Amino acid sequence: MQKKCSIKIWHRKKKEYVNCKFPICKNKSNLELCEVHLPLNEIGPHGKMVLCPECNDKMGEETLKKHLDKCKNLLQKKLKPISDDDIITPRIWIKKNIKINDIPEEIIKKLEKIINENYDKFNIKISKKLLYNNNIINEDFKNIFRKEQLIGKNSKNIFQEISIFENAKNYNLISKDNNNIIIELGCGSAELSKTFQIGCKDNSSHILIDRMKYSSRNKFDKNILDKLNESNQKNNLNNFLIREIIDIKDIDIKNYINIEKEKEDNNIIFISKHLCGNAFELSINKIISYYKYIKEKKIDKNNKIGIIIATCCHYLLNCISYCNFEYIKNNLNINKEEFDLMVRLSSWGTLKDFESEHFKLGKKIKNIIDKGRCEYLKLNGFKNVEIIEYIDSLYTKENTLIIAYN
Repeated sequence: MQKKCSIKIWHRKKKEYVNCKFPICKNKSNLELCEVHLPLNEIGPHGKMVLCPECNDKMGEETLKKHLDKCKNLLQKKLKPISDDDIITPRIWIKKNIKINDIPEEIIKKLEKIINENYDKFNIKISKKLLYNNNIINEDFKNIFRKEQLIGKNSKNIFQEISIFENAKNYNLISKDNNNIIIELGCGSAELSKTFQIGCKDNSSHILIDRMKYSSRNKFDKNILDKLNESNQKNNLNNFLIREIIDIKDIDIKNYINIEKEKEDNNIIFISKHLCGNAFELSINKIISYYKYIKEKKIDKNNKIGIIIATCCHYLLNCISYCNFEYIKNNLNINKEEFDLMVRLSSWGTLKDFESEHFKLGKKIKNIIDKGRCEYLKLNGFKNVEIIEYIDSLYTKENTLIIAYN
């Protein structure tokens, strides 16, 4: 008798977990799972497991080709023209309340021509570092997540957080030798900070910044603090946790790290899973200000500064809020009004149809904007700055990180 899948699923009527009824399928890693429950990228009986780009159903690559011929989402899309409604991110451009559909076609074509002709000037290099496979999870996060959390759509946030941490580790932005001070900007519930604490083996301090107040039941502060206090007592450490309800534009980093702590050997790393629009600009200006402060105090040798931030919602920017308009203007030879319209078109980079010309144009604009940010960081003292793809676009179209360090 063929063995059944080892996954337990929730039975609505019985109101309890029951064994999956499907048999184990052949797969490269010899997992005791049926094809339905194989993780993404695992090689199953019908090829590598992927998500349908239209309906997000999971299946083998061989099955996907047949599925797309009858996918309801794709068939419905073919019946209507591309509009703002196809874009995942919000549609309204706050500055002038302009929708993409209100931008004249001749202006869009002009901007598209300019971008395509000059894109190579930017010399944009984006390396792919998807660091959330089974070996990585077992090394740093063993027994932290349940099997069902690492399967299908629900694994998106977990894989993002693990990959951000692992990339920080690979770039030595955190280490065993120094104290790790994690500053999460736009922290929300602080789930990313919790992931960093686990990865740092509970040897890290945390500064949590958010302009909104989160209810205690929805945030991870207590979980982080309990582990922190336990680690402090056990290993004679002086790690700390601070949550500050404040807008990023109003923060002063030196207010949160005392003079005695500054004298120690620290890795101070600024993290965020997503910083919308000019929240990134506000953040890096505060980080640059703090970096200049520690250089003036001549304590930069024992306080290494690192940045690892996932960017998103580029369409919220404009020529005034963006950090490096002159750089873009000089490379594309466009004025402020054209720049603002170009930025608005960046939301095409989140279209569901990533084979469309609109998506490709939107993605190029996002890359140009992030390249300008990298150049701005270089101008302000950061020697090493990179853009990397840290999670597969099947999970999210907003899948790039900016990493900076000295």
